[in-house]
Amino acid sequence: MQLIVSSASLNLIPMDFDGNKTKIESAIYDAHKSGAMLVALPELSVTGYGCEDNFLMGGIADDAIDSLLSVSIPSGMVAAIGLPVLHSNRMYNTVAVCVGDENNELKVLGFVAKQNLAKSGIHYESRWFCEWNSGVIDSIELPNGDVVPFGDCVFDFDGVRIGFEICEDAWVASRPGRKLFERGVDVIINPSASHFAIGKHSVREQFVKEGSRSFGAAYIYSNLCGCEAGRTVYDGGCMIASNGDIVAKGSRLHFGDVSVITATIDLQSNRNTHVISGIHADNESVRFTGVKIASKGILAETVAPTLPYHQAWQEKPFIEHEEACRAIALGLRDWHKKTGTSGFALSLSGGADSGLVAALLYLAKCYDMYESMGDASKGDIEQLVANAKAEMRAELDCVYQGSDNSSDTTMNAAKMIAEGIGASFYNWSISDLVEGYTSRINEISEQPLSWEKDDIALQNIQARVRSPGIWMLANCRNKLLLTTGNLSETTVGYFTMDGDSSGVIAPIAGVSKTRVLDILGYLVYEGTLMSKNESLKIPALKCIICQKPTAELRPEEQSDEADLMPFEVLDEIRRQVLLKRRRPKVIFVNLCAMFKDYTREELASWLKKFYTLFNRSQWKRERMAAGFHIEAESMDSRTFSRFPMFSSGISKELDELL
Repeated sequence: MQLIVSSASLNLIPMDFDGNKTKIESAIYDAHKSGAMLVALPELSVTGYGCEDNFLMGGIADDAIDSLLSVSIPSGMVAAIGLPVLHSNRMYNTVAVCVGDENNELKVLGFVAKQNLAKSGIHYESRWFCEWNSGVIDSIELPNGDVVPFGDCVFDFDGVRIGFEICEDAWVASRPGRKLFERGVDVIINPSASHFAIGKHSVREQFVKEGSRSFGAAYIYSNLCGCEAGRTVYDGGCMIASNGDIVAKGSRLHFGDVSVITATIDLQSNRNTHVISGIHADNESVRFTGVKIASKGILAETVAPTLPYHQAWQEKPFIEHEEACRAIALGLRDWHKKTGTSGFALSLSGGADSGLVAALLYLAKCYDMYESMGDASKGDIEQLVANAKAEMRAELDCVYQGSDNSSDTTMNAAKMIAEGIGASFYNWSISDLVEGYTSRINEISEQPLSWEKDDIALQNIQARVRSPGIWMLANCRNKLLLTTGNLSETTVGYFTMDGDSSGVIAPIAGVSKTRVLDILGYLVYEGTLMSKNESLKIPALKCIICQKPTAELRPEEQSDEADLMPFEVLDEIRRQVLLKRRRPKVIFVNLCAMFKDYTREELASWLKKFYTLFNRSQWKRERMAAGFHIEAESMDSRTFSRFPMFSSGISKELDELL
């Protein structure tokens, strides 16, 4: 017994009912063309996942149902489509199981409600939705008068039983798949909105394979792709597993609106797991309390063999750098596309952070172009580079804003980077602006400003006067202003509010400084992989990687690590605070074991400095531009890291370190 199934990845926009419907229909018909009779679409496809408090808006559930019922679907085909549904005055995150009638019009067979809501990390689903209880099935009346089952439903299509785990359901210890196994399910569908984080996809692949193996079912995983709502990037990566093996993989971090994979699954090989398990199904399962549908038949008689999809870049040793580059590039492409602006403006300092941001915009253009090229022309990387650079000139304006403390080294580096990626480059001085503000303060001060007593003020004014000019350029040209703060420096507030923090989007706010430096080296010497044998390097970045990171705001030589601490230590403290939730004493013990080249006194002083800067900088982080979630943790105060703006800073425990 064989069944042809598809899984779809969609790039959606919250509340774009018409646009999302078009993409849903495109995925359904692409799946049908490939021979599939069953297709799974991502979580909350109708509305988009990232609607946030729009889910509380009156009538959104009605609009979602109306949009669902207007979807066209081929006759006899089954589709699982996610949407919010209001039931008994409570909102549920559901999947509608639908079939096409003889007129290719959609008929809803029932709804499955999510049992485990995502409430950690960047997720906040319990603000909008309620959890459904396992084993409970109710009913709901649709606008067309149909009364259909609602809840923990299993669907039986002429003997083929289909059940669901909706995203978070598969991540919990008591995942519903266990009960589905007891109910004799042949296929488990997992519609997801699982955000990107470095290394996360391998965890998903593990639960998909294990779900298929241990639950004796084909497992169909679908996911969103792209920057749906502005902060979160989804990486697609649909999967279909059968008998414990992945039989089809979808493209990850793709730049298309719709991506569909199809596979043939052998139902009998999965059913053998039930036969030999030795586990007796309970009477409730034997009686089968699900939904039985007399269909035209969704089984296949003769089918072509399934071929897994491979992306060469996922096999590279530097996959973490590839993932980060592609996720940020995809996010930037979607900001450009979904905001309808003309491009981006960037204050290019000639340093590591702004240099990487510029390079990632260039990669966004290259990736997008490469995916749209025909197979015959994909081998011509030189032509791709020429085309990308030609378009970059209009899309990215870079400005080097030097002060009296700036060097020729950073100015030449900024110019070289802009030229290397084809961006427009301008060079202007801010010295007269700095002098003007300094003179005004001197006029009302008892004594002139000096570096000995006014160090922070004299540094910050240089960063702040850079903001109005680049903002004005961005406004005049209808462009998005980029800010360049990284995760490490954001954590300790090492940036100037209303200065280098100015911008609409902070592309590398979720990337640690150590990773920023590693990625720059990777793009210079290894290059991002366009295909199995074709790498794209950015040699212009070489002028950055030999420099020490510096803000260039003081008259004497300045180093970011001298101002703060070694970045490797800072990043380790940050990980232990944000991911492990450890106390200072425990962190100190771990630091002493990890960093043998530093003294206990140095590590203790850096740990104290970290907490001092971390606690007093929360107000800054509250005002940061939106950033993408890239590492496992982030400092985004709206989604991941929620800390008070006033805090004692665990001062007593810190004082007792040594």
